[in-house]
Amino acid sequence: MNDSEKYFQLGISCYKTGKFDEAIENFSMAIKLSSDYEIAYLNRGFTYTEKKEPEKAIIDYNRVIQLNPNNATAYTYLGISYLMQNDCDEAIKNFNRAIELAPNYIEPYLHRSIAYFQMNDETKARDDYKRVMESNFKLVLEYNRLAAFHMKKGEYEQAISHFSKIIELDINDKNLAIAYSNRGFCYANIGKYDESIADCNRSLELNPENNEAYSIRNMAQNRKNNLN
Repeated sequence: MNDSEKYFQLGISCYKTGKFDEAIENFSMAIKLSSDYEIAYLNRGFTYTEKKEPEKAIIDYNRVIQLNPNNATAYTYLGISYLMQNDCDEAIKNFNRAIELAPNYIEPYLHRSIAYFQMNDETKARDDYKRVMESNFKLVLEYNRLAAFHMKKGEYEQAISHFSKIIELDINDKNLAIAYSNRGFCYANIGKYDESIADCNRSLELNPENNEAYSIRNMAQNRKNNLN
C-alpha cells in the first residue's frame, strides 16, 4: 500500500466515525500525492455532502466525472448537491445521466422523485417513487431469504444484519413487525437482551397482535433476570 492509499484508508476510517474534517484532510493528502485518485475525490465529495457544503462537493464530483465520465454514483451525488441548493433542473439533469449509465441503480430515482415533488410534478415524482418501492420489495424478499437461512443455522449475527436491512427498506407495518421480532429473537440468542426487548416492543407497536413478539420479549426478559 503506497502513501496515497494509506491516507485514503485513514480518510475512510475518519468518515465512518463522523470525523469529517479529519476525513477531508486525509482525502486531500491522498489527492495531493495522486492527482487522478478518482475514489478519493468521490469520498471527499461524500464528506462535503455530509457537512452540508454542496458547493465544495460539486467541485469534487465534477472532477470524478472528468476522470471517469461513466461514474453513475458521481452524477447521482452531483444531483443531490444541486438539490441541496434548490436547483432542481440541474439536479434532474444529473439524475437522468446517472440513470442512463446505470438503469438499475435505485438512488437517482429516489432523489429525482424528490426533485419532481419540489417542482410540483407529482406524476413523475410518483412514477420514480413507485420504481424505488418495487426495487425495495425485491430486495426485501432476498434479505428475508438470507435472514431466515442464517437464523435457521444459528448464525445470529448474520441474520441480524439482514433483518436490519429489511427494517431499512420495508414500509409495510406487518412485515416490519415480523422483522423486528425476528431480530429480537436473534439478539436474545447472542445475549443482547435489552436490544431484544426493544425490538419486540417496536414490533408490538406496529402490530399488537404479533404473539411471537410477546413470547420473545418474555424469553429475553427472563434470561436477563437470571443474570442478576
